[in-house]
Amino acid sequence: MSRTLFLKSKSIFYAILTACFVVNFSFSQTFQQFLNTSNLEKKCKIADELIVDYEYNDLDSLKLLGTELLANSEKTYNKHCQNYAFFILGKYLIKTAKEKEGIEYLNKAKNYFLSKEDFNKLTEIYNEIGNANQVLGRYNEACKWYEYSLNYGEKSTDDYVDQIARVNLAQAHNKLGEYEKAKEQAELYKDWVLKLGKFKSITNSFSVLGVIELENENYKQAEYYFEQSYKFSVRSDNYAGMGDAYTNLAIIKYYQEDIETSKEYFRIALELRSKVKNITKICDSYLNYGGILFEMSEFEKAEENYLMGLNIAKENKKILNEIELLQALKELYTEYDIEKLESINKQIDQTNKRSKQEDIEFAKLNNKLLKDLYLNDRMMQNGYLSKNSRWSFYFGSILLFLLSLYLIIRKKDRF
Repeated sequence: MSRTLFLKSKSIFYAILTACFVVNFSFSQTFQQFLNTSNLEKKCKIADELIVDYEYNDLDSLKLLGTELLANSEKTYNKHCQNYAFFILGKYLIKTAKEKEGIEYLNKAKNYFLSKEDFNKLTEIYNEIGNANQVLGRYNEACKWYEYSLNYGEKSTDDYVDQIARVNLAQAHNKLGEYEKAKEQAELYKDWVLKLGKFKSITNSFSVLGVIELENENYKQAEYYFEQSYKFSVRSDNYAGMGDAYTNLAIIKYYQEDIETSKEYFRIALELRSKVKNITKICDSYLNYGGILFEMSEFEKAEENYLMGLNIAKENKKILNEIELLQALKELYTEYDIEKLESINKQIDQTNKRSKQEDIEFAKLNNKLLKDLYLNDRMMQNGYLSKNSRWSFYFGSILLFLLSLYLIIRKKDRF
């Protein structure tokens, strides 16, 4: 790895944050325009500009964007802006560990955008439902939703949106151990976003390719991809991308037995992810940082980080993160404080039971959404959703009603 690319000094790290602050200042000006305009259509257009940055760098602002738009749209009964707000809030909730609530918002938005045949938004919505399944470890279900997103993407008019699910599909295949499929999808996505010049998305493509190589123990190639991911995350002021890059390079450094650098990278990743406030990744960073401290026999600090991550996971009902952190504490206490093992084992058993129950409930919700999607596809194939077909249907229904009314009146006149 290039020694000039990653320096451990705090001055370099804070220089990056200063550069990001300058960009965020310009976004704050745009947000002020969003607040000041009374035209809801303009609000939606400004929101389009802001979402891309907020979902990578500032989830609190993403929530504020959605709630502000929702409040304004409900005052004026503007259905388009209301459902656009549902879409924004659905994205926010999924990224902040409230997957079920997020899907409910997305489903509301889906029904509206389906009636309008807005394939751009439908493509994004199905991608987000796939993301909800993926963070819950439901990788097969996630693949289904990503494939639906790609299918609808073929009908979209936005070049950026049409293949947005491809990188997530690659991640899901990778989690399932389907490395060839994962690499194929990730390469297709990389070529697509390089052509579009979308730096935030390029960051993701290199990150996923690196993880695939890491899983196959191709550490040199993985390191190259992670360095490229970092480079593009800096160019696009992408905190989330930087956090992922530092995490992945920390893992590489660990395998290279450079433990001190690995520890520093995990620490920086935790700071960056805490700033973005993606709950799943914050918990993951506490697990990683605690893990490297455990490897260095800094048991008290390791315990402190594991417990901080565990508390966040419990507060936000992130059961998969809870289980990982409890297992890490179990390993720690086996060497460090054996008296705490009994309590940890009980917590693990209780959490596993909750995990099974949550999986059953989420499966029911997912199956309902899939049935709705199947019916929607059938309706679309039969032309019931197109505007011309709807008007033909309405006109035919009116004619049938008038004919029936005429026959009833004729019949009464005879008597």
